[in-house]
Amino acid sequence: MRKRRLTVASAESNLSTMTITIPNELDDFVRAKMQAGEFESPAAVVTAALTAWQGQEVFRAMDRDEVERQLLDVIDSPRIPWDEANFDRIIESLREKHRAA
Repeated sequence: MRKRRLTVASAESNLSTMTITIPNELDDFVRAKMQAGEFESPAAVVTAALTAWQGQEVFRAMDRDEVERQLLDVIDSPRIPWDEANFDRIIESLREKHRAA
């Protein structure tokens, strides 16, 4: 399998520059996302992918019973509307609890 090098860089001071080697298929995928206007740079594509992966890792580490309890509280409560903002609030509160643990 042939691989291509991809340099992920940013002008922001709190970010690092990294050169990675990826399979041609992933390079094509990154370029297609940029050509479609979904992302401005390879760095943005890689950052989005890693952020999603990080979120999955945090979610996997959460206490499933606590997640279920909080979601059921929102669904069953007439005072709390079941919408994306409340769902995001619950997920963020669980992330904070996990970080503090």
